[in-house]
Amino acid sequence: MSVRVVLLAALSALFLFVWNAGPAKAANASVEVEIKAGFDGSAKQGSWFPVQFTLSNPSENLTGELVVRVANPQGGQDLVYVKPVEVPKSSTKIISMALPGMVMNQNNNKVEFYKGSMRKGEAVSFAKGETYIKTSAAKSLQVGVIARDPDTLNSLSLLNQNKYDIGVVHLEASELPGESLMLDGLDMLVLNDVATDQWKPEQIEAIGSWVKRGGQLVLAGGAGYPKTAKAFDALSPVSYSGTASLTKLSALETEAGKALPLTGGFTVSQASLKKGEVFLEQEGTVLFARADSGKGAVWYAAYDLSLEPVASWNGTPFLWEKIMRRSLPLNPKQGSMGTFPVQPGFWEYQNILNYFPSLTPPSLKLLLLLFGIYVVVVAPVLYLVLKRMDKREWAWAVIPAVSLISSVAIYLAGASDKSSTLTHAVNTVELDGQGEGLRTTGLAVFVPSGGTYDVKLPPSSQLLTSIHAIGPGASSTNGLSGNTDQVFYMEPGSKKIEWTNVPYWSIRKAILQSEESEKLGQFEVTGTSDLSGWKGELVNSTTRDLTNVHILFGMQTVKIGDMKAGEKKPFALSASSPQPGYVDIGGMLFPRTGGQDAYNRERELVQGYYNRLINVGQPKGPVAIGWSTNEPSPYIVNGKAAHADVLTMWTQELAMPTVQGGKVTIPSGMVAAQITSTTMQQWGTEPNGTIHANNGELTMEYRLPRNQGAQYDKLQVKMDGNTGPVSLQIWNEGKQAWEPLDLSGGPWQTSEPAPYLLHGQTLRLKAAVTGSVTFRSPDIALEGTVSP
Repeated sequence: MSVRVVLLAALSALFLFVWNAGPAKAANASVEVEIKAGFDGSAKQGSWFPVQFTLSNPSENLTGELVVRVANPQGGQDLVYVKPVEVPKSSTKIISMALPGMVMNQNNNKVEFYKGSMRKGEAVSFAKGETYIKTSAAKSLQVGVIARDPDTLNSLSLLNQNKYDIGVVHLEASELPGESLMLDGLDMLVLNDVATDQWKPEQIEAIGSWVKRGGQLVLAGGAGYPKTAKAFDALSPVSYSGTASLTKLSALETEAGKALPLTGGFTVSQASLKKGEVFLEQEGTVLFARADSGKGAVWYAAYDLSLEPVASWNGTPFLWEKIMRRSLPLNPKQGSMGTFPVQPGFWEYQNILNYFPSLTPPSLKLLLLLFGIYVVVVAPVLYLVLKRMDKREWAWAVIPAVSLISSVAIYLAGASDKSSTLTHAVNTVELDGQGEGLRTTGLAVFVPSGGTYDVKLPPSSQLLTSIHAIGPGASSTNGLSGNTDQVFYMEPGSKKIEWTNVPYWSIRKAILQSEESEKLGQFEVTGTSDLSGWKGELVNSTTRDLTNVHILFGMQTVKIGDMKAGEKKPFALSASSPQPGYVDIGGMLFPRTGGQDAYNRERELVQGYYNRLINVGQPKGPVAIGWSTNEPSPYIVNGKAAHADVLTMWTQELAMPTVQGGKVTIPSGMVAAQITSTTMQQWGTEPNGTIHANNGELTMEYRLPRNQGAQYDKLQVKMDGNTGPVSLQIWNEGKQAWEPLDLSGGPWQTSEPAPYLLHGQTLRLKAAVTGSVTFRSPDIALEGTVSP
């Protein structure tokens, strides 16, 4: 047998061995793993959820990386999350990780441990435990409860009989994570008669950050309220002053619509409002109060939620329905009508990040000129020169040399701006109106040569994945592909993304979300209002000079113009209703002009933001939007600062003034309808207020802003579009009866609104249809006075 044949056989055997072997296994090393997913084994689609890994090491000391591979719901390469771990011999270590919410099973994820590192180390086998994460689908609205009594608020599940989708999850304090993103799967967290003074500082900080990003925190406990609120005194809307005994709770009875007889005194905590608003009170005693904190809120409840007779009162679910409706998107589950939600994800980033302002196409004129010079020099000029010199044989050397020089010149002309690493960042900053903001970033990195690239991120950054980009309802049935080129490393105090096998002259993208809010300032608004809208001044109290500032409301886009930090400018805004169907809000702000589009990034960014905003319900009021460019980039690529193109969109929902002096005005379109009940089996809504209905009735409620001492003397109800197929009624609380409401001839109006306002706060309408009907929910407007 020849030497060549022997060598080929040996190389073939080696290739097959490497191909089939996979990662090397660490000799004699193994760990045991126990995995706890979510708070109750469930995960909410499109939200982060916590996974706790308990690693027990019966073998040698191990230092390495815990790796979670997750299938991309859209197909393609897997998503990889890595966390460094050190597990000494004969010890147990608990590691927590925030992962994107989706239904997980043995086909779409895999848990691994590597000694050293995933890239260069050896795989450590799991001697015991599952090697994958398993979750079920969570309820659409999740309420977490930490209470002395394990049955606290279990009655909320009765609301599911009204076609809601509410889950109650009972937790222990030890289960609370130290990262706010891990709380994302909870919409509300209720603390009742539990001591919080011994909780870990990182748990307290995580809850505070979660509230600022939109969470609802409830502090309750009656006589035990001080120990419940101990760690959250700065967030609480009230100042505690002791306890009281009440002999009736008529405020709760009225709110819930259920009798609540008391046979003796009922203990409540006494407190005075220090910020926010009173929601319910009983003869001067505050029962419920609420204060905004960022995009979320903190609630105060004056009684122990597990104390009888309120704990088993049949009105408890209906009372909490009103409380949750105040802050959360609580609507009955929709029927089977063919409605379409506005895309809630981050698709726009994928398109925007393809465009690098610092990457410009080469000048066509210059390339044509260079090519023309090459053709002229190589053909007639070179021929004539060599002929005149009688050196035509030199052509064999001169022509290749000129071709090489020309090729280099054409290459340099076309690649002059592609010789270094570049970054492109597009930020959306959502200001909370209280001086802070949360940042979402689309990041792209252009690499001039192939290889491995890592990007160091700010410590509070988290990598958003495709599951967020496609939002609720995304498929999670794809299996692992076994391939990936993007790894997210969660190291202590730092985060980074690593891309491997990157081709030269290519772009890698990531979408990032900041876990912590930043002190960035706010938009402020002053002025007056009437039924037709607002007039006033907008103040840029952010930390940046802004361009192309607009106010959006319904179908209006009011241009304010460029605003330096601290500058104020006037505006006039008419009362408006959202437009049914798709709204090209980007095109309204930045009209398309053809040719090279200078505002393509702004247009797509604002359109995506607006779609996400209305997908979770109409904004409470107008929205201010402005832009800044060329901010410093915090991203470090392969240990070096890279040239950065940065565009930031600044947004804020404006708290428009409704009270001026002794007058109160709520313009049309400011208060959106909420559907509270329906007899229809087939129905649905769109985020802009369009209702698809089929045979039956549905009830809508309009919850007015709480203006202390407000007395309304004008109520107007109007409806856009065709009202013919819809029969409307308005509830008269004074008569306890429904009255016909005819809007076919224009707006309905009364100078005595009081009988139609439940507790002075809520207007209730009913719509009945026969057959299949699509219509817009009516708009309301009110005027009145405010007593001092």
